[in-house]
Amino acid sequence: MGFNFAAAWVPSVRKQIKGEMDKLKHDCERQFGDARKATAVKDMPDTGMSQEAIIDRIRKGAEGSEKLWTNESGNLAGGIYYKDAKHWDFVSEVIRLTVVSNPLHMKEFQYIAQMEAEIIRWTLNLYKGDAEACGLCASGGTESIVLAMLAYREQARQERGITQPNLVMSETAHPSHDKAGHFFGIEVRKIPITKDFRADLNAMRSAIDSNTIVLIASAPEYAFGNYDPINDIAALAQSYGIGCHCDCCLGSFVNPFIKPLGFAVPYQFDFTVPGITSITADPHKYAQGPKGCSVLMFKTKALRDYQFFVCADWSGGLYATTSLAGARPGAMIAGNWAAMAKAGKKGFEKQAKSILTTQQNLRNAFKDDPDITVSSHTASPIFSFTSTTVNVIAMSDLMAKKFNWTLHKVQNPPSGHLTVTNATENHWQDFVKAIKQCTEMMKADPSLNTN
Repeated sequence: MGFNFAAAWVPSVRKQIKGEMDKLKHDCERQFGDARKATAVKDMPDTGMSQEAIIDRIRKGAEGSEKLWTNESGNLAGGIYYKDAKHWDFVSEVIRLTVVSNPLHMKEFQYIAQMEAEIIRWTLNLYKGDAEACGLCASGGTESIVLAMLAYREQARQERGITQPNLVMSETAHPSHDKAGHFFGIEVRKIPITKDFRADLNAMRSAIDSNTIVLIASAPEYAFGNYDPINDIAALAQSYGIGCHCDCCLGSFVNPFIKPLGFAVPYQFDFTVPGITSITADPHKYAQGPKGCSVLMFKTKALRDYQFFVCADWSGGLYATTSLAGARPGAMIAGNWAAMAKAGKKGFEKQAKSILTTQQNLRNAFKDDPDITVSSHTASPIFSFTSTTVNVIAMSDLMAKKFNWTLHKVQNPPSGHLTVTNATENHWQDFVKAIKQCTEMMKADPSLNTN
């Protein structure tokens, strides 16, 4: 287990964790408790609810959520990547046609297996994978990353005899790597970020030892939207004969178009980079597909095979899976395939241009601002900022209360985060005005800086 998990057993650390969990529980009860108590069905109905009652309950819940991202009554800082109702009507029809499908039964649902294979190859092509490159679909970015770490653990165990593996990553890398460490007994070594919010290459080099199995590079990382020095990290991994995983889950179907569109990004993030051995990208984000679908790509079939699971002596016959799940919803594969087929490369290129232009406009709007310091330094689908004059975490609450913007709160340093999406890109000027107004309000009334 990684040192971060072991530390959780230190009494002082456990006390702090318990305190934070208690606060979180209290906040959840305060925000959601009354509403859930009013509608909770605590026991399964004996005779079943009417279809009308079921649909009515779901419709009311969906309409309440929809208010958060329709722009007329709210702007969600991520989560909803594409808001066009006609698009989702189309995807819903695809899901309806495939709702009973399950790719575990490949013979019965060959068409789903073919769609899955096409999603993988389309994504590999965008990330410049050759004929040897391959992949698989998982339920989301977390599962894709967890499976990648499993492959590296098994490769190191079988090829190098490593029984106490570790991975090295920036403190901004996604916590699904921590989850993989927790599941698979991999020590997670975290290195700090530099002043420009990127992984510290020298610190990463110092953290490597004979038990290191993989280095992690984010493209971009979630909190601040910056790209790690991927070419350098991959070269470092190659020099030690270990893997380099490039997490493109968030950049997904924006990344491949950044350079062709003429936007500046200092690093590459595809299989043309020597040393990159696996990449993750999520169609259910910027490929406009339904949750959940993620693609885990490998440089070689040999590396992919390390994470497969096969049980040959079960009384029920041969059991083999390509991911953590056995049965999987084929409808989600079909929905994502349909969304990708409908948009095409030109559609995604157009979307990327709009998103990257919006993020560039946001960075320019706060250039040399005396109160707001932009943390996102290059073209990216993420806009993040911090401040030394106001409490940005408290600003997130004020943004929601006064301007209906759900600004995500991130830390180290305390910052505000906006994932630029189709749902928010046309409202960037309103966002800028809201940030500036909040800043002035908080400077005039210091009590607003409390969260």
